[in-house]
Amino acid sequence: MKSLKKHVFDLLWACGGLLWLYLAVKDVIYTITADSRTGWPLEFALAVNGAIWLGILAAMILLYRVIRKSIWK
Repeated sequence: MKSLKKHVFDLLWACGGLLWLYLAVKDVIYTITADSRTGWPLEFALAVNGAIWLGILAAMILLYRVIRKSIWK
């Protein structure tokens, strides 16, 4: 049963990672295409988006480690 929980958790987390990747790429593409409407320099907008998405990724990695340790016990 414990092994099944591990596999299901890893599968769901992988789906979450793919969702993160899809949303990050979609946001970057939108930022590039909407550059003329916002008035912000493209480099600044991409840097802000990159920082936000990397922060979300870091939080996902930390949560994965914490949750995985609690499931593995």
